[in-house]
Amino acid sequence: MQSVNRSFALLLWLGATLVGCSRDQAAELAAAQASPPPIEVLTLSPRTVSLDLQYPGRASGSREVEVRARVDGILLRRHYQEGGEVKAGAVLFDIDPQPYQVALERANAQLQLAEALWRTAQRAWERSEAVFAKGAISEADHDTARSTYEQAAAAVALAKAEREAARINLGYTSVTAPISGVTSREVVSEGSLVGPSQGTSLLTRLVQTDPLYVIFAIPESDYSALRHLSAQADPLGAKLLLGDGSITLEGGSIDFTASTVDAATGTVQARAVFANPGNPVLPGQFARVGLTNLTLDNALLVPQAAVMQGPQGAFVLSVNAENLVQFMPITTTMAVGSDWLVTAGLQSGARIITKGLLKVQPGMPVTPVPVTPATP
Repeated sequence: MQSVNRSFALLLWLGATLVGCSRDQAAELAAAQASPPPIEVLTLSPRTVSLDLQYPGRASGSREVEVRARVDGILLRRHYQEGGEVKAGAVLFDIDPQPYQVALERANAQLQLAEALWRTAQRAWERSEAVFAKGAISEADHDTARSTYEQAAAAVALAKAEREAARINLGYTSVTAPISGVTSREVVSEGSLVGPSQGTSLLTRLVQTDPLYVIFAIPESDYSALRHLSAQADPLGAKLLLGDGSITLEGGSIDFTASTVDAATGTVQARAVFANPGNPVLPGQFARVGLTNLTLDNALLVPQAAVMQGPQGAFVLSVNAENLVQFMPITTTMAVGSDWLVTAGLQSGARIITKGLLKVQPGMPVTPVPVTPATP
């Protein structure tokens, strides 16, 4: 009998407990319906922000040339230190000049012979003119004398051209630097037979490192915004940073941007040019190009955490004047710190939900809790 009484008492306690829980849940539900949940919102206002955009790039010489032998011959000596700097016009190599010196002397002798024959023909022509006027020679003899004189004059012109060609070839035996720059390792050693007909005309390479070019790629999403910024009063500048973030070169400028977007990478190729005295940065070195003079006025920034992606693209959830959640599709371009730069879909004064996005849905009433925007 006592066990039955105990079981009955336990059932009564459980029933009272369940009734109490149901009442508490109902009370909480009623309270939730009467008081919308608090949600953090950010009120957008236009700001002026300074952008710090950096892109990976690779340095290259502003001018890179191949130094080649233009005549055949034995390479006698090298005048520069491999890897050293040379000035434009400095002698780099000597090719054996003797065959070309002989060719020049032969050309000079041919010119003297041609000039002697020309003078003889000139005198004969002058005499034929005089006697032809008196009718002492026939017209055929007169024409022959004139043709001989003209042929002699042409022979002199040809001999002068041959002499000039011989002089030029002799000059090519002294190989000079076409530009100022840093030399590479020599391709062939002294004593080798070089020249265009030998297949070994390449002697060394020269790279001009001051100024220095840095080739980099701008994402397509950033490029449209940068085009707008570059149209402002201050031109786009550039700085060069190494892997540790230290600034190596400053005062650079953007001197080239491609006219098309690379379909494979979705980027636009660009080039920055820097003064590089002392060669602190070498061609082939990887670095980062930081764009300077980037100030954006009246910018609307939305925290990246508040932006979601849907089938139609990016969107945010905002709170309207009636404190109801609404769906807002937006267009973003570049990232600014932890924010996205919004170019369409939002206006100044919009209240954007920044936290608890999964707890709300469009049309739901909420209690806005203002938050302070972060500094970009």
